[in-house]
Amino acid sequence: EGYPLREKLRKNLPVSIWIENDVNLAAIGEFWKEQEKYRNIVYISLGTVIGGAILINGKLFRGTNYYAGEIGWLIPDRDCLFEDFGKFGCLEGLATGSALIKKAKEMIQKESFKEDVFSLLTNEITPKKLFEAYKKGSRLAKNIVKEW
Repeated sequence: EGYPLREKLRKNLPVSIWIENDVNLAAIGEFWKEQEKYRNIVYISLGTVIGGAILINGKLFRGTNYYAGEIGWLIPDRDCLFEDFGKFGCLEGLATGSALIKKAKEMIQKESFKEDVFSLLTNEITPKKLFEAYKKGSRLAKNIVKEW
């Protein structure tokens, strides 16, 4: 923050320079691809983070304090109202792959799951491995997904 990246790049590159949030740029790219069909779009990104962007008449709608489209900050449950999610929003802190891994590690610490083979992978857990264990019948994986 505060580093003059655009100015540094502009000195060396003979092209327009945009510095923008990744989800906003993805939405702009989708708009450019489909602008003949759609003038307004809502773009939602689900992955390691949850985000969104809104384009109205082909222009990025930022909203107050640039929060338009930031759906990762939605509060899906009143139990989340007073929780501190740090740099992540409430929905993002609950529904991303990172949140799933965190939930898995918490549940593996419970004594009742120590015999589950999946629990031996504590340091190597990924959403893909978790769902593979789920398909193979892991009781722990099924409980993690259910609670997640």
